[in-house]
Amino acid sequence: TDPLDAIQKMGEMIWGSGMFGCVKPEQGMVLAMTCLAEGKAPLELAKTYHIIEGKLTMRADAMLGRYLTTGGKVKWITRSDVEVRAIWSKDGNDVEIVSSLEEFKNNGIALSAKGGLKDNWRKFPKQMLTARNVSEAVRLLAPQIISGIYTPEEVSDFSSHDKPLPPKVLVEQREAPVVDGQAA
Repeated sequence: TDPLDAIQKMGEMIWGSGMFGCVKPEQGMVLAMTCLAEGKAPLELAKTYHIIEGKLTMRADAMLGRYLTTGGKVKWITRSDVEVRAIWSKDGNDVEIVSSLEEFKNNGIALSAKGGLKDNWRKFPKQMLTARNVSEAVRLLAPQIISGIYTPEEVSDFSSHDKPLPPKVLVEQREAPVVDGQAA
């Protein structure tokens, strides 16, 4: 009868189950609230969401499923360990999305701190490229499906240098004196 009590109990059970990658009971409670808001059981929710590194993520296959059920279409041109290429269509818009291993190596996303491929990129390159292709297409053609939620693959590739600088550092940078048109 008490929704907050139900959320707390359900959240603790979700956290305790270890199914969603929750490392704190509060994360389980967020998923419990999502269950209640979407009217889904926790196991049904597991088909769509995971918590990766403390962030709520949506599985790429769930994104693709929602995209297809809203009338979107995809034609896979290439799916290999080095490139995934697809033509995506929705509401009269057609776009070709290409995701290549070379691109993700060059921008550093697929690389570990030691310079080699991260484990997930080394073991499952086709799946990583496919997930990136799906998330890019859905963000472009049907952003309402994901509303700012990332895939687990994207979150696992976030690095510390992707985080914004603390406000104090930004203020110090802006206030650097300018002499003869150059920052001192």
